[in-house]
Amino acid sequence: FWLKPHGTASAMAKKAKSGGKRKKAQKADKRARESRGQVGQASLLQAGSRAQRQGGGLPKSGAVIAPGDARKAADLRKGKSTGTGKPVKKAAAKPKVDEFAGCSKSKKRKLIKQEKIAKKNPKFDTVVDTNKFYSQLIDSSKQERDCEGLVSQILKRVDDSPVPLSTFAESRGGSRAVQACLKWGTLAQRKQICDKLVPQLDTLATRKYGVVVVEKLFRYGDKEVVSRKGKKVKSSTKSKGENVPKMTLTLTGAVLKKLAFHRTSCRLLNFVYHYLTSRACKIANAKAHQRRILLELCLNQAGRAALEVGRLMISNPASLPSLKEVLHREGTAKIDDELHGNIVSHLHEVCRRTVDKELLLYQMWHNVWQQYCAIASESQLEELANHAEEGLPLLLSSRPGAEAMIRLLGVSSAKIKRHLCRALKGQWKTLATNEVDYVVLMRLVDTVDDTVLLSKTMFAELGDEMRALAFDKHGSKVLVHILTMDADPKRRRRVMTPYELGQLAIAAPVSRKELSLRCLEVCPKVTMKLRTEFESARAVAEFAADVSARTVLVEYLARTSEEAVVSALLQAVSDALQQGHELKNFHYVLAALKNADKEGILKLGGEGFSSRLEKILPQDRRL
Repeated sequence: FWLKPHGTASAMAKKAKSGGKRKKAQKADKRARESRGQVGQASLLQAGSRAQRQGGGLPKSGAVIAPGDARKAADLRKGKSTGTGKPVKKAAAKPKVDEFAGCSKSKKRKLIKQEKIAKKNPKFDTVVDTNKFYSQLIDSSKQERDCEGLVSQILKRVDDSPVPLSTFAESRGGSRAVQACLKWGTLAQRKQICDKLVPQLDTLATRKYGVVVVEKLFRYGDKEVVSRKGKKVKSSTKSKGENVPKMTLTLTGAVLKKLAFHRTSCRLLNFVYHYLTSRACKIANAKAHQRRILLELCLNQAGRAALEVGRLMISNPASLPSLKEVLHREGTAKIDDELHGNIVSHLHEVCRRTVDKELLLYQMWHNVWQQYCAIASESQLEELANHAEEGLPLLLSSRPGAEAMIRLLGVSSAKIKRHLCRALKGQWKTLATNEVDYVVLMRLVDTVDDTVLLSKTMFAELGDEMRALAFDKHGSKVLVHILTMDADPKRRRRVMTPYELGQLAIAAPVSRKELSLRCLEVCPKVTMKLRTEFESARAVAEFAADVSARTVLVEYLARTSEEAVVSALLQAVSDALQQGHELKNFHYVLAALKNADKEGILKLGGEGFSSRLEKILPQDRRL
C-alpha cells in the first residue's frame, strides 16, 4: 500500500485549497507528509547496503524509523553527514545589498532591463553613454547648439570605450549616432570617421544598420558644411578630399562580388552605382566606374582578361567599353565567337543568381537583365522566365527592368502570365499611368491569349477609370493601342512613338491567337466603358480640348463610327460658334475625322462627316 503512488493526497490538498476549505487542506497536507515519510522509510530499508550498515551511517535493518526521521535518513543515505550522524550546516548567507534603493518601480524595471542587455551586448554601455549627446545634436529647435562640440563628445566617448567605432556603428543606436556625426560634423570630423570606417567597409556594409552608415560616408565624406538651418544641412557641391574615390576603388574584385550578391550590402552597391552619376557626386570618371562595376560582375575571368578591365580603368578610363558594347561586340570590344558565347553563358548564371539571392528589387541588376535579354536566345529567355516567376513584378520599378519584362513576356508560358496578372492586382491603374510601365500593359494585351483572364484582372480595374486614363499622357496610349490593334501601320505611326512601336514589335513566339480574334475579344471591353463618357456634347468637348483625350476620342469614333457621339461632337462645335469661341480646341479632332472620312474608315449612315461639318462651319472658318 505504501509503495503505491501517493499523489492522491497532494491532489486532494490542492483541490481543498482551491475551494477555500482551510481545515481540510491542513489535514490533507499532514497526510501527504506522513505518506512521503513512510515511503521514504520503506525505500531506505530496502535499498540500504551492507557497507552503509557497517559504517553506522544508517540504522540496522531491524530498527524502526519514525515518519519524522525519514528525511534525515535520506540525507544520510546521500552522504550528507559529518560522521556524527548530523547533517552539515550551511554557511550563513550574506545579506543582500539593494542596488536600486530609492528608485521607483518603473525606474527599477528599466535599470534591470538595461543590466540584462548590457551583459549580452558589449556595445550597449557605449550607446547609452552617447545618447545624451546624440539627442542634443539632432534637436533642431536649438539653433545655438554647438554641433562641432557635440560630435567631438560622441567620438571621444567611443574612443574611450573598449568597442571600436566600426563595431559601435553596427548597432541600432550606434548607427544613428554615427550618421548624425557625419551629417552635422565638420569636414575634419567627417574625415576622421572615414579613416576609421573605410578599412572595415566590406564588413560594415553587410550589417543591417551598418550599411546605412556607409551610404552616409559616400554622401558626406568629402564635403564641407556650408550652412545649418533647422533639420537641413547644406553641404558644398565640390569635393574637398579623396575619401569617396578611395572608397569607390575598394569596390573591386572579391569585395565587389561579396557585396553584390549579399542582400543587405547590395543596397549599398545599388546606391553607389546611381550616386556616382548624380549631381551630388563630383568624382572624376564616374561613368567609367559604373561601367567597371558591371563588367567585373558580369564577365567571367577570361572576358575581364581579354578586355583588360583593370589596366584600362587606371590608364585610360574613357576607353573602357560598356556591357552593352561587349555583348553586341561594338566599338573597342572585339572578342571572338567562343569567348562571346562563354560570356553570355556566364551572364545567364549571374541573372539566375540574382533571383536566388532575391536581388531583383535593386535597379542596378535591372540594367544587367536588360542587356542580357536583348541578346539571349529564345530557350535561354524561356528558362530564365521560368526561374524568375515569383520575382518578375519587381522588374517593373525601372525602365531597364520594364524592357527586360517586355522581352520575357514574349516567351513566358500561360502559367507565368497568369501568376503575373494576379500579382498585379490593385496596381493596374498605377501601372497604366506610369511613364515606364504603360508599355508593359500594352505588351500584355498583345501576348496574353487568355482574354478572360485579362477581363477579370486588368479590365476589371481599368473599367471604372476610363476617364482618368483618357486624360493621362501615358494612360491614353494604352487605350489608343487597344483601339488600333488591327489598324493600318501608317495610321498607328501617327498616334504612337517609334519607341513604343519598337517595343511592341519584339517577337512573341508563345502567343498564338490571331490578331483579328484578339481584337474581337478585347476591344469591346474598352469601347463599352468609353461609351458612357460621351453622353453629352459638353463631355465630348472636354475630350476634344485635351491633348491626350482627343486622340482617344478620334480612335474611338474611327473604330465604332457611332452616330450619337458624332452628333454630340457636331453639337459641341455648333455651341462654340454660337458663343463666339474659337475652334482651336476642335481643330485636331475635326481634321482627323475628315481624313478618316476620306479614307473610308469613318463609316456613317447617310451623309458623310465632312458634308455635315461644312453645314455648321461658316465659309471663312472651314478647315
